Amino acid sequence: MEHRHLTADEPEWLAILGRLTHDFYHRPEYCRLDGEPHQAETGAFWAGEGDRGLFHRPGGNRGHGLVSR
Repeated sequence: MEHRHLTADEPEWLAILGRLTHDFYHRPEYCRLDGEPHQAETGAFWAGEGDRGLFHRPGGNRGHGLVSR
């Protein structure tokens, strides 16, 4: 099983999202803007194998951080 911690600057973030049905809350651009007021570093976690996986980025109070397939 593959697993990674990602930063919003890594191209793998968008490559992984390209394989999943996701919302704009999961895009690195949105995550950067969401973290700016708190001076937070943007990151996400990916774990998967084959065509199945789990992508999580901290969603703050919104709870929009989890995507799976």
